[in-house]
Amino acid sequence: MPDFVEEWGLAMMTPEEEFQLQKMDFPITVFRGGTGTFKEVAEGVSWTLKPEIAAFYASTWPKRWGDEREPLILTMQVEEEEVHAYLNGRGEAELLIPYSVHLKKSMKVVDYQ
Repeated sequence: MPDFVEEWGLAMMTPEEEFQLQKMDFPITVFRGGTGTFKEVAEGVSWTLKPEIAAFYASTWPKRWGDEREPLILTMQVEEEEVHAYLNGRGEAELLIPYSVHLKKSMKVVDYQ
């Protein structure tokens, strides 16, 4: 998946999304929600600017599929060169960060309650 994002991330954006990405004031804070271990959640490429979206993917979304593992939300600061695309077609303010797993040392767990 990281290779796909790196190669196709820019092509996935609309002109408006590309403009919004260029306007962002880096470094920025991003969030990622999921279930399972810290490592499992950290390896994902989809991050968001909205903590409420991360909370949805940590709790509501997994339960729809019967996943009862512990919800987890991570946050970190990223620089512009680490972001390969910004997608907002679903209103999720999604940033594609293909090698986020390499940034694990800068990640923190967020209390989503």
